[in-house]
Amino acid sequence: SRVCVSYNDISPYLVQALVATEDVRFYDHSGVDFIALGRAIVKRGLFGQASAGGGSTITQQLAKQRRLLLQNRVSLLFRINGCLQFVC
Repeated sequence: SRVCVSYNDISPYLVQALVATEDVRFYDHSGVDFIALGRAIVKRGLFGQASAGGGSTITQQLAKQRRLLLQNRVSLLFRINGCLQFVC
């Protein structure tokens, strides 16, 4: 079960732990970590490692989740619209 909390209610230690594990250079780049991206390209492209680590940053992950959320909403609206046209 999940409980929604505001950002201010989250311990700063939890935020620091998330940043440290997900995007160690979070405060050093503008949303694209070219070092991590290059490492992932080399490991996957040249060495063929399936688990080469991610090149995505917290910012990129958030953008992806937001895009998926918007796509799901648009898809739902199209389905509702289709059902309403069928009924009417």
